Amino acid sequence: MNKRPLPCVLAGFVLGEVWMWQFHGTAALAALCLAAIIFIIIGVMKKGSFFVLLGIGLMLGGYQTQEWNLSKEQMNLWMNGQTHLIQGRIEEMEEKEYSYSIVMNQVSIDNVSQEGRILVYLAEKPNGYIGSTILLKGRLEPFDSSVNPGGFDLKAYREGKGILGLVPDAEILQVWMGSFLIKDLLYGIREKSTLYLKKHMKEEYTAIGIAMTFGEKDDLSDEQKILYQFGGISHVLAVSGLHMSLLGAALYKLFRKIGAGYWISVCFSLPCIVCYTVMTGMSTSCSRAAFMLIIYLIGEVKGYYYDLPSAFSLAAIWLLFEVPARLFDSGFLLSFGAVISVGIIWPFLCRLFQYKTGDSKIRDGLLSGIIITVFTLPFSLFFFYGFSLAGLLLNLIVIPL
Repeated sequence: MNKRPLPCVLAGFVLGEVWMWQFHGTAALAALCLAAIIFIIIGVMKKGSFFVLLGIGLMLGGYQTQEWNLSKEQMNLWMNGQTHLIQGRIEEMEEKEYSYSIVMNQVSIDNVSQEGRILVYLAEKPNGYIGSTILLKGRLEPFDSSVNPGGFDLKAYREGKGILGLVPDAEILQVWMGSFLIKDLLYGIREKSTLYLKKHMKEEYTAIGIAMTFGEKDDLSDEQKILYQFGGISHVLAVSGLHMSLLGAALYKLFRKIGAGYWISVCFSLPCIVCYTVMTGMSTSCSRAAFMLIIYLIGEVKGYYYDLPSAFSLAAIWLLFEVPARLFDSGFLLSFGAVISVGIIWPFLCRLFQYKTGDSKIRDGLLSGIIITVFTLPFSLFFFYGFSLAGLLLNLIVIPL
């Protein structure tokens, strides 16, 4: 019996995704399914779960990526320069400097259902809330791709967030009132909090405060971004595991410290984690941290041991199954790369070189920080494209740890 089945499934899932990204079409999917069936048969014959789980992951990753590619192709057919009637549900709403932007899901174009989300820019705020259904008229356009090698690829960035199309100038025809009450309430809290920070903080610190609290970097100047990048601390401007630890884990530990039971502590901290994640826009790093923290809290209540490789594998499968394009998103690679570095590679190196942790917290912190930096450098990111190798290492090498 495999003690860690989820890393095996993740390894197969990523292999299936990479295969379908390289070789599109039904024939490629059929070949992948055939390979998966062979793996499953080998696993059954040898009575080993590794190949069975790898085959299941292959089929899941390949099928989901094929569906994603078909959705992109269908969306591209609507980008023909003509004006279309676009209907969908408002998922996100944000006020820009001179316009409003909304993200729509459950989209239909000219009464034809379309998978994926769409980004829409409006001249005025729609008379509705998050969760309302809106009917628009406008032209659907693709995002700009990178022209120079190594340049910022807006199309890949948006696809990593599940957004497949852009409507730059839409006309609102009708709004059917409806509301995702909790999300709309959290949106209102974020807007009021942002205004409060702008009113009571010094102007030069306002943008930094908003970015560190809610992950919104629109107000940051180019100079501020460059300073944080050159200082190597730009990660503090992204809502991620640090925020989850300060909010969720600290709140849970606080309730446990004052004598509250496991159930009470979790019931108070878990909603805060979920609400803060939704309020900050559910970025990849924030969703990963929240998902892993929720697994930790559930394990605390049930009395189970928290296994970090299994937790991050489940989080990765969930995020990739929702949006397969996240596999090539820098936020996904850096977030999970940091977790792999500090949670798997660092303990493995300590065991390999017989380094005893705990004698000096400062030294341990510096060494683990160096490991994270090295394994998340650009030249090391190719390692995470072969996530299947990580899955093999988890099962063949790291289990004795």
